[in-house]
Amino acid sequence: MSALPTAERGSATWRLVKAESTLCVRDKVAPLWGIGFPLVLLIVLGSVPDLRGPVEGGGGLTYFDLYVPVLVLFNLAILATASLPTTLAGYRENGVLRRMRTTPVGPARVLAAQLVANFAIAVVAMVLFLAVAGLGFGVDLPGHLPGFALAWLLAAAALLAIGLLITALAPGRGPAARCCSSR
Repeated sequence: MSALPTAERGSATWRLVKAESTLCVRDKVAPLWGIGFPLVLLIVLGSVPDLRGPVEGGGGLTYFDLYVPVLVLFNLAILATASLPTTLAGYRENGVLRRMRTTPVGPARVLAAQLVANFAIAVVAMVLFLAVAGLGFGVDLPGHLPGFALAWLLAAAALLAIGLLITALAPGRGPAARCCSSR
């Protein structure tokens, strides 16, 4: 059996991104709390009649129209501050990052792959939220899509950076880490 050239197999970084994406989807935090909970909250809030009324001085916007971008950012915040740190802290506790130092791939690519995976999940969730809000409840898409995209990208970069900071400062994932860190 002949080995495929590297270009046909894909780079190590790309294969790592695909593996981390698969692991993120299998994880319970990203799909359930990062996408599912905010989506259910969007549907519940969209079903409340009082939130469908116009806001005084809001230019025809309803309270629900104002909640949609908040829930899009809520989704991003959960992914960045719960899913990303939990996964990376688990890798640190299990020695995955330390073992990756001995390979040509290195731990920096694992961190990059996790960022890409969480970013991709956030993009899918954002599109899903806007589609559900638009098709299900008649919320208009953002009026200036390039501005919305830029604001969302900046918020994603900031929140993912906060998630990496939390990962760096947190002693670990659970009670064992808190117990042992006091020694």
